[in-house]
Formats: sequence, structure tokens, C-alpha cells
Amino acid sequence: MIVRMVVLASTAAAATCEVREPHLGPGGFTADSIKVSHDSINADCLIGTFRNDNFIHFIIDQDCDGTADLIKRSDGVIYQVRPISDGKGAVDHSMLMPGTSDAFADTTADRWLHTNGLNDVETGDRFVRPVRVHELSTGGNRAEVTIGMTSDMHVPCFHAHGLQYRWIWLDAPASEIDCWSIRIRGSLRDVVRWLHEAGVRSVRFGGTERERMIRWNRELEVIEVLRNQVVTDRIPI
Repeated sequence: MIVRMVVLASTAAAATCEVREPHLGPGGFTADSIKVSHDSINADCLIGTFRNDNFIHFIIDQDCDGTADLIKRSDGVIYQVRPISDGKGAVDHSMLMPGTSDAFADTTADRWLHTNGLNDVETGDRFVRPVRVHELSTGGNRAEVTIGMTSDMHVPCFHAHGLQYRWIWLDAPASEIDCWSIRIRGSLRDVVRWLHEAGVRSVRFGGTERERMIRWNRELEVIEVLRNQVVTDRIPI
């Protein structure tokens, strides 16, 4: 998922982190994570299909409770269905980020799973996976990141956290799961809440002279910014 690194800039006076593409930097980003599984692994129910814009759309009831949860498009895009009323739902197109479904170009499902550290991860396991940071500002309270997941992991509701998103899938027939590349954009606090619910516990900024890390302290309800394991800033969430 990571093909480029971005630069990490900071100001000495104010202990903030500012990251923005397309600048290139010396190091990558990794997400210290714990696997949070969906309640019903491999129990997806197909409850309907339709054709639109030259694509087939598969309506998925992920937990088989009779309510649509996802719409998978034949070109590799997934939409999250937003509940409305009477068991009905719809895609909120204002939440969708523009872009193509080329997140898995020039790779295979097996290679992508190994590259992202997502192969053979069991529920409750702690693991490290790369995360692409497109923008992150502790001072401006905004963030945009892309993270890799699999279809047996819990994907928090984008609408509940007020996030824009782009969700891409690739079938992995050998393991009977989908590979998921999910890009989210919103306030730093909302992005952190979503990532925490998805199992991410901290993001490390590697390859720099003075290593930085951002982690969430749920007990204190703050985002902690660390340099060389020393907390330099706390941001309420």
C-alpha cells in the first residue's frame, strides 16, 4: 500500500506534527494494531444485485440480519449503507471521496497481505502494518490516511464519525477473504476515534533522527504526541 513516504515537519515552539503529501521524506509510517474481528466471519449474505453505470452492484448483508450493510461494485469499490428507517438504507454520496479503484494495481492479493502484515492474523493478535499518511495536522486538527484491512476485520461506521472515505476491495480466493484498502478524511479527533475502533493503537513515524509517535490514551481521552518516547503534547479527544 505504501509506495511513497511523506515528510514530517514540526515546529520547536509548538509541539505539533504536520504531515502533507506530495513531499518525500526519509521514513515510513506504521500502525501498531490489535485485530478486531467482525462478529460473523465469512457469513456475508448476498441479498440482491443491480446494474448501474456499467457496473454490477452486489448488496451485502454482512451480519445476515436482513438489513443491507454494504454495496460492493464489480470494479472494486465498496459503499457503506447508511441506515435511514424501517430497515431501509442508502449510500450517502456526500461521504464518498473521489478517486479510482487502483489501490491494488501491480500486485496480487497474497503479496499485498504479506506486505501489509495482514496474513495469518488471529483475533486479539497484536501486529504492525504500514499506514499511508496523506495529511496529518495536530495543530489544524485534520487528518487523511489510508490503511489496509481484511474482510474478517471490523470496519467502524464512517457516518457515525463524520468521515469521508474511499473503500477498495480485492478478492483473495486462496484465503476466502477480501483485501480492503480504506482511505478516510476528517478531523484528527474523528480519524483517531475511527482508527481506535478499528484496532489501531498508535502510529509511528520511522526513519527520522528523532523518532515520533502519535498514540491515543483512551483513559485520559487525549491524543499524545511523543518524541523519543517523551510526551511533547496532549490533544483532547
